[in-house]
Amino acid sequence: MPFLNDSLFSASSSSYGDAVVGFQTDTFVVEGMVPKGEAGDPLPYSVSTDSWVISIYIACLLLMMVAFSYSSKFIRRHLKGFFHYEKARTTTVPDTKTEIRGLWLLGVNTVLVFGLGSYLFVNQQGLGRLLFLPQQTHLFVFIGIVLLYFLLKTCAYLFIDWIFFDKKKNLQWHKSLLLLTAMEGLLVYPVVLLLPYVSIPIEIVLIYVGIVIILIKILAFYKAYIIFFRRSGSLLQIFLYFCALEMMPLVVLYGVMAFFNEYLKINF
Repeated sequence: MPFLNDSLFSASSSSYGDAVVGFQTDTFVVEGMVPKGEAGDPLPYSVSTDSWVISIYIACLLLMMVAFSYSSKFIRRHLKGFFHYEKARTTTVPDTKTEIRGLWLLGVNTVLVFGLGSYLFVNQQGLGRLLFLPQQTHLFVFIGIVLLYFLLKTCAYLFIDWIFFDKKKNLQWHKSLLLLTAMEGLLVYPVVLLLPYVSIPIEIVLIYVGIVIILIKILAFYKAYIIFFRRSGSLLQIFLYFCALEMMPLVVLYGVMAFFNEYLKINF
């Protein structure tokens, strides 16, 4: 029996004596042992906690604050006289380069607001499950599409207006168009800001954004008419001009975004 007990003890020591390096209460820590387990399910993606979405919100707010510090007088002056026709002999306060730069900052804000709003709409509708692209890339692609839309529309305006109209009228129109673009982003920003955090029915959001866009288009139509076509009185020309440079690019923008999302969406 002593021999048997010694053999059992020696076997136990040879098998586990080198492996057991320490213990605490009833838990043994074994050298070379790697804890094993299964990874838990990852948290679902949420736009409300996306750092890029929050960063764009903050960037838009900073752009608006800086732009208003530069262009507040310009905005008040031009909104006050928006519905008046500027005659050749009318003495007006000249617009400074600083004011124009501030207005361009508001134009950049409009691009960010509409790009972010399109991305939020796609995710809220459950259409954001993309193949090969992470969510952040999807966001910046939408912003890039909106930026390309505004750049191409601006270039088209510059080219057409340079051909058909004089420099003074072109300057008036481009300032008015830039002002309307800036106001469009300012009006849409609040609803885009609330979209991830407040349960607003998407129908209400679409109706609000649609009313803003239609209102801006009506004001642009009116301003283009009194600047370019007031004396000629040709309604056909203003309709062709406005539809070619305002309505068609908007339809193309919607089609490009819909095609992009449908092309990359995972269909189950």
